Order: sequence, then structure tokens, then C-alpha cells
Amino acid sequence: MADIRDDLILFGLVRNEDSENAYSILYLRYYAALKAYASLFLPQEETEDAVQSVLMDLWKKRKSIQVRESLSSYLFLSVRNRCLDTIRRDSYRSRSLSELKLSLLDEGVDFNLHNLSEIQMLIRQALEELSPEVRRTFEMSRFEGRTYQEIARETGVSVKTVEYRISQALKKLRLSLADYLAFIPLLYPLFFNQSA
Repeated sequence: MADIRDDLILFGLVRNEDSENAYSILYLRYYAALKAYASLFLPQEETEDAVQSVLMDLWKKRKSIQVRESLSSYLFLSVRNRCLDTIRRDSYRSRSLSELKLSLLDEGVDFNLHNLSEIQMLIRQALEELSPEVRRTFEMSRFEGRTYQEIARETGVSVKTVEYRISQALKKLRLSLADYLAFIPLLYPLFFNQSA
């Protein structure tokens, strides 16, 4: 077996020959350091998700990823970018919740937390009934604030496919949540905004 102390050789093995064994070595070598690095950006409870996500992407895309100079640099940069995406997503959600509170006050809606919990549960159930591709596309758009172009690029489909998937998700959500349509535009305006 090649000298696995060299990261590029190790990554070459992950891509080609003894991929599962080499990936395990790579994972153990970098996991703790990447998690510590992620903690510079995110609260401790979110660091594991960021690092796991980067390492899973590395595994899934191992045949197409090109690491020419430093696997370490590639991994740390990927974790940093994932952390920044998480921060942007959380900021987007926080802004949406602030806008929601203002909208509810402006509309004088008599609404309590029980209603909100019930609607959130119904939304989760409706999303679980979608195909994985449609659900992921919808979540990237509405929960992560990504544009259709960004989603198309990341998922490897056309912008038209992204538009179609989001349209399908919205139809399903409107059907499943028909009894709550009076509240949902206030609570989740991003669900019904098709001009993303």
C-alpha cells in the first residue's frame, strides 16, 4: 500500500483503490481538527453537522473532486464555507421570524403558540411526503435562502428543473395545508413567494 502519511496519496486511494479503508483513515485524521476549526464559527452543537456534511460530501463526490495541492487546505476551506452557509441560513431564518412577528402585530392576528406548533408539524409532515429531490430543492430555496441558480449548480440540474420542483412542493403544501391558508402567508411568506 502507498505511504498514507501523504494526504494526496491518501485521497488518491479514497478516490480509486482501497476507498473505504482510506476514507476511514482520512476521517479519523481530520475529524477532530475540523470540528475544532468549525467551533470558531458556530456554536458547539452545530459544529458536528457542518463537519459531517463536508466529510460526507467528500465521500459522495470523491470521484469528481480535484485536490491538487493540499487536502488539508481543501477540507478546512470546505468547513469554513459550510459554516458561513450555516450562518447565512440562520440569519435568513432569524430575519424571517422578525418579519413574521411584525406582520402578526400589523395584522392584529389572534394567534398563539399552539397554532404555530400545529402548523409547523403539518408542514413537516407535508414535506416528508415529497420526493427527496423535491423536498431538498424546496428546503434549499425556502429555508436556506438560495437562488434557483445556486440550487441548480449544486444539485446538477437545470434552473427549469429547480422551478418545476419548487412548483410541485408548493402545490403539495397548499393542498396539505388548505385549512390553514389564512395564516400561512403571514407565517411563512417564503413558501408562497415564487420569484426566488
